[in-house]
Amino acid sequence: HKLAIRDRIDEIRLIDPTIGVAAGKTLDIQQAGPIEGFRTRLVSSTDLRTVQGSTVISLTGFAKPSATVIQDQRTRSLLEQLTNFEKDAVMVCAGASDRQTIETGLREIKIPRTKLVGSAPSALTSAVRSMIAVEVGKSPSDVSVGVLGIPPANTVILWSEATIGNQNLMQVMEPKTLARLKVQAARLWPPGPFSLASAASRICEAVATGGSDRAYSCFIGLDGEMGARDVVTTMTVLLHRWGVNQIVIPSLSAYENVQHQNALEAG
Repeated sequence: HKLAIRDRIDEIRLIDPTIGVAAGKTLDIQQAGPIEGFRTRLVSSTDLRTVQGSTVISLTGFAKPSATVIQDQRTRSLLEQLTNFEKDAVMVCAGASDRQTIETGLREIKIPRTKLVGSAPSALTSAVRSMIAVEVGKSPSDVSVGVLGIPPANTVILWSEATIGNQNLMQVMEPKTLARLKVQAARLWPPGPFSLASAASRICEAVATGGSDRAYSCFIGLDGEMGARDVVTTMTVLLHRWGVNQIVIPSLSAYENVQHQNALEAG
């Protein structure tokens, strides 16, 4: 629904093996079209082969959850089938707990890391920006802040790089206020369903429309960046039609660097 209402995607296909789930969701969203003013075409299916020809595939979880071991097996099977049916599409995992899904895809199924990302960190970054904006009485669009690491226990927020307009956050905010924000930021994970949906929609749209100069926070596998390999962590990336175009390497303070190395080791 979040993706459809932005009205920049030609067609959205909702697919779920549980009969009636995708069809019901599709009908609900379509009925909102005339009221909310979007013309995106929606299609429902229970057949995974419907992904063929897609530019981007968003994995949002099964309608009926199961035990962890069975869930892991279903996820692995799902990723295998998707790569068999559509090798060129970029996969965006929308859930807050999908870091493990990405690890499975990279390590066991050998999906190229540029083709498989998680969008939940983008929701966290948006929440941090909004929190800072409220504190200083500005719009979130005026705030720039980076997020790294593996939430929730090993989240690294780059306070030293954060800016409000053209000013560094550390220079305009009192230390006690910043300390309070750091405590509050630790409570922002996991993001809620609407925040997750908005984040996944923006990233899917960026891929489907050919990318942009805008950077996004995503779960992605490292291959030498930041001195790490075979670790799925949060990084800032640039996207294009074929997936991740570039991983943006940030400047870290000494403390942030230690935090990030600890996060990578924990991963």
